[in-house]
Amino acid sequence: MIQKNIIYMCLSIFLSLDISYCDKTSNEIQEDINNKNDELDEIKEEINKFEKLINEKSKEEELNIDIITQINKKIELTEKLIKRLTDEENNLSKRIYKTKTNIKNQEEELFVLKNQLNNRLRYLYKYGKSNLLEEITQSSDWNKKIYRRKYLKILNDYENQIKKRIKKNIDDLKLKKKQLEKEQSNKQKLINEKNRKFDSLEDDKKLKSSYLFKIKNQKEKLEKDLISKKNLIEKIEKIINKLYSDKKETRKREQELAKIRSEKNKSTSGNFAKMKGKLNWPVKGQIIGKFGVYKNQELNIYTENLGIDIQTIKDERVYSVLDGVILAITNIRDYGDIIILDHGAGYYTVYSNLKNIAVYEGQYIDTKTYLAEVAEGANSNYSNKNVFNFQIWLNQEKLDPEKWIKK
Repeated sequence: MIQKNIIYMCLSIFLSLDISYCDKTSNEIQEDINNKNDELDEIKEEINKFEKLINEKSKEEELNIDIITQINKKIELTEKLIKRLTDEENNLSKRIYKTKTNIKNQEEELFVLKNQLNNRLRYLYKYGKSNLLEEITQSSDWNKKIYRRKYLKILNDYENQIKKRIKKNIDDLKLKKKQLEKEQSNKQKLINEKNRKFDSLEDDKKLKSSYLFKIKNQKEKLEKDLISKKNLIEKIEKIINKLYSDKKETRKREQELAKIRSEKNKSTSGNFAKMKGKLNWPVKGQIIGKFGVYKNQELNIYTENLGIDIQTIKDERVYSVLDGVILAITNIRDYGDIIILDHGAGYYTVYSNLKNIAVYEGQYIDTKTYLAEVAEGANSNYSNKNVFNFQIWLNQEKLDPEKWIKK
């Protein structure tokens, strides 16, 4: 956007140097030359401001480096957290394996106990508990009675013990299976959390890369704009030196421009000032960049749009908003072909980012005359294509075109 301001400044000086001579004498031109020297000094001051801004950007780099340090710290902590989550996941996997092993062992034990109980039931079914009781009661040997009675108690106790163990194993298995389900659920939660942290880690790494890229680009852009400013000074100095050294050429320019002005005044004098809010749109489209000063969020600096930016479609046709004389057709790098139209009484319109120009310098045109088509704008200051810039000037004063065109 800074480069765009440089271009607009170039237009401003072009208009002030080449256009304003229509209404001035040679003496006034000499006075104007002195004024331009003052303007040159102002631009030099702006260059100094740019150099200071670059130094400030270097300080901002330190702040951004602090941000990058914080991002690095977050990345480090996230990686540590991921490691701990991985360790916990491994521990859970071990516990799950152990729980599965315990379940398997208890199921095997339960199988053995159930077989023992089944064998006991089959034995009782075959021989019967009643036969043993009968033998105890009918036996005349008291010792045998006591022995057989103890034996019966042992069998009963063993049977009850088997039943208790079976019940305990069944209950334990239910608990262990619930524990297994919980551990597997916790493991899945850990895996999900770890995946989220991995995503967060990747986002932080991308953020870090974007900061590094932004720091580099900001400084390079400012340095590039500073070079453009210095090139602009060289061009202005050449113009001023030429005006100083070639008075004959200056008088010739004055006569030629006076001739164009006389043709222009024939039908355009005074018309433009009456057209505020009534001018036709130069193209069909939608305003995406308004007139005036606004803050560039990326570079954190204020920039100025000397006109309005209109988003159009491919090959949209451009028309004159009012009659006048084609004062200049030129090309500015990164901003395409430009037409400057003189409407008289100090009013000028500027049409930018053009192609297939259908008019020529010095040509008188009517209102709604086809001028050119909107260029795609691959080298323009916008990432989106087919953006047309329109400006209105009153002498050296820039006007808001949105207030002049029809609603």
